[in-house]
Amino acid sequence: MRVKMKQLRESMGFTQRTMGEAIGIERSYYTLIETGERQPSLRVALKIKQVLGYYGDDIFDNTTPDTVISKGRPSRRR
Repeated sequence: MRVKMKQLRESMGFTQRTMGEAIGIERSYYTLIETGERQPSLRVALKIKQVLGYYGDDIFDNTTPDTVISKGRPSRRR
């Protein structure tokens, strides 16, 4: 899930349907982009960023801000 994209959309008061309309794509396709199941074309990606007023590249990351990446092996309890 592209959490940042969803958070920005919701903070602007957009639904997935109104985002799709603003961008010029179907709601179902926008949903697939937001959930990370599809990659948007460059044109669509730029339009999403324009509508949301956000120009950072991390909007399309499939991670949450709270995601922690651990290094090494998990410990085993005995």
